[in-house]
Amino acid sequence: MDSARITELGAAVERGEPHCESAFWRRVEREGAPIVEPVPGDDEHRLLTFVWRGGAHTRGVAIVGGIVGNQYGELTRLTGTDVWYGTYVAPVSLRTSYQLLENPSWLGRDANTLSAEDHVAIPAEPWCIDPLNPRRFERPLMPVTSMVELEAAPAQPWIVERAEAPHGRMEPHRGSSERLQSDRVVWTYLPPGYDESAAHYPPVLLFDGYAYLQMDIQHTLDNLIHAGHIRPAVVAMLNPIDRMKELACDPAFTDAVADELLARWLPGRYRVAGAAVVGGASLGGLAAAFAALRRPDVFGAGVISQSGSYWWGPGATLPAHTSDKSVHWQWLTDEYAKSAAPPRRWYMDVGALERPAEGTDGPDMVAVNRRVRDVLRANGHDVAYSEFAGGHDYVCWRGTLADALQALLPA
Repeated sequence: MDSARITELGAAVERGEPHCESAFWRRVEREGAPIVEPVPGDDEHRLLTFVWRGGAHTRGVAIVGGIVGNQYGELTRLTGTDVWYGTYVAPVSLRTSYQLLENPSWLGRDANTLSAEDHVAIPAEPWCIDPLNPRRFERPLMPVTSMVELEAAPAQPWIVERAEAPHGRMEPHRGSSERLQSDRVVWTYLPPGYDESAAHYPPVLLFDGYAYLQMDIQHTLDNLIHAGHIRPAVVAMLNPIDRMKELACDPAFTDAVADELLARWLPGRYRVAGAAVVGGASLGGLAAAFAALRRPDVFGAGVISQSGSYWWGPGATLPAHTSDKSVHWQWLTDEYAKSAAPPRRWYMDVGALERPAEGTDGPDMVAVNRRVRDVLRANGHDVAYSEFAGGHDYVCWRGTLADALQALLPA
């Protein structure tokens, strides 16, 4: 579907109207990007047009983010102008982030069929924010991204610091793992009133700990506890060293976390009692589900999975090509299907835009998460499941984390 604004500009250029291009850019600068337009006869969607002002040196422009799914998109040049654009149909509840890249290294090749070496190098290219969009997601030591939030994007009321909510305490730790022969970084959250109380608290473990620190988790926990929506808990956030190995159903890593961190270190330092809730996003969601299956003695209180990477199978590499028959794709789902794992409470979500490009063999995150949900429910697990209008994205997970905590730690 075409953007009316782009179509109008193209027609004006063809007619030779003077200053039509500069007038176009003045309007974009005034109103901001991306350009949002109605879809005729459809109140549930909008047209989003991302634009880039090119120059004599511009040979191509790439876009990455939820709007293009699990892939890299490319903008198109409007003939006879310096306008590069890409138009997408989006639900009115969309929330996502994105970045742009002028003259990507893979120009002339299909970005969705690049080699593993290219895939590793692409994130290091000079991706940048949209200079015409003032809305940004910016956190320390993370790339800054531009944001889109359409009019019906779900509210995220718990991520903002509130003066009336007592603050818990974040503590950073570094310790050595004997089994893993490496130092580990763990952040812990202690709920408000911890020091004044003699009570014991339920433990929660989140993989990709540094990522959760960027998702306003302290404000979310403080606010939910203050509002009486969740029980106070001690939350440990663990960072992996070799993420692709350790979070991909690694028995040695999982056992070390269970026996060293959860069974000894955490109760030796803090007042925790009972089985742990375990959670994570992306590969962290896969790791959480594997931990609950392998070590139900420790991770028996429930699982939080945000856009869990259940497409994974032993031997999988990135980029993943699911047509490769040498890999047992969705291995963990098959393990759950044949297991007698005790039923437990789950929270699962996934972005509705986390799908591969048509005609490609990349993972379909929506399909694999739906299959996990169905297998779990068939085996008696209690699964709260949702699909949000977004992609594989921190700006979505930081909001749905509140839903996960309320599902797993109800007051």
